[in-house]
Amino acid sequence: MGTSDNRVHAAANRILRTWSLIKMVPDHQLSPLRAPLLDTLCEESHLTEDELVVIGLKYLHRTDKARSGDRAALRRGIE
Repeated sequence: MGTSDNRVHAAANRILRTWSLIKMVPDHQLSPLRAPLLDTLCEESHLTEDELVVIGLKYLHRTDKARSGDRAALRRGIE
């Protein structure tokens, strides 16, 4: 594994650990997010680990908002 791979994986670990604290869920429940997160981070592998963490947290926030919007739309459709 190259240096950029190490940086990406270290950032992903930090991101998922932080996200589990924000969302108050155990780390293992976030494992489905790892693959798409790594894909996103690999596109930016030239960045520092700290910059990757920021990118990753923004990515998770954006996707979480999209999922929340989908759930809200479903609830409105049911009512």
